[in-house]
Amino acid sequence: MSDLATDHKINAELKALEWPPRWRLWVYVSSQVLDEQQMKSIKEAFTQFQAQWSAHGKALRSDMALVQDQILLIAVDEDHAKTTGCSLDKLTHFIGEVELELKTDFLDRSKFYVYDRENEVWRSFNRVRLKQAYQVGEVNDETPVLDTLIDSAGKVKTELIKPLASSWHSKIV
Repeated sequence: MSDLATDHKINAELKALEWPPRWRLWVYVSSQVLDEQQMKSIKEAFTQFQAQWSAHGKALRSDMALVQDQILLIAVDEDHAKTTGCSLDKLTHFIGEVELELKTDFLDRSKFYVYDRENEVWRSFNRVRLKQAYQVGEVNDETPVLDTLIDSAGKVKTELIKPLASSWHSKIV
């Protein structure tokens, strides 16, 4: 885990997650920091979504967490029931509805997320802007980055956040 996780509240938030390591995971990041009402709205909407989310007629055992008021984690127990293309389409549709309601963006997969320690937020960069930020020293090898590609709950505590130099992001800069 990066320095960030050892000296920031995110460490406690990640440690509090008790999902089995094998659960499948999706990581979404809001384009803005969410306030208490927005987070409450997401939790309530997910509870309703979760009650009807299924794959080939079998209910999906799932959970969600909001971390650092900006990161949405969705986990599914695929030992109980495997997700399918249709069930993932339903998840994407759900996230899209949340985006519209909250006027934020969770689905832009072209963004890279870098932690801004000064403001305690995740800043998004496109590929070109990340490279430029690195070249001028705004971002460096020790800057924490968010790995939105991790795919299992077992990786959340150790691989979600890491220094840029230890991440696949280093290939971009």
